[in-house]
Amino acid sequence: MIDMGKDLKVSIWVGEFSDLDDLLQYVDVRYDDAGNLSNDFWRDIGIDWFDDDFREAALIDGRDLREEISEFSYGSSFADEVARDIGSDRKEGGSGIIMLYDFDYSARGCGGRSGRVRFVGSYDYRK
Repeated sequence: MIDMGKDLKVSIWVGEFSDLDDLLQYVDVRYDDAGNLSNDFWRDIGIDWFDDDFREAALIDGRDLREEISEFSYGSSFADEVARDIGSDRKEGGSGIIMLYDFDYSARGCGGRSGRVRFVGSYDYRK
């Protein structure tokens, strides 16, 4: 098993969601039929669990990606890079953004689209 926990790293995904309720339903944790905690996001990216205290998710309109990303926790320290990377591939959409803090998904060696979301990258952040 690869340890993806990494201080001062944030991993980011974008995806198409009809509205905020759709996004929140995608990331909200619930019990599956076997009684295990799960959600659609975890299943899509291939992880078993993540502490939601270190997750942020919101809708973005893309008019000023840098400004929108700066509004997330520590966002000003990685907004330029993320806005550039999301902006370079806007044709795939991206009305919703999901950030997992202290998590380096790039260590998994995965990329691209997974279910409803596309992995943008893992970035350093400053507190």
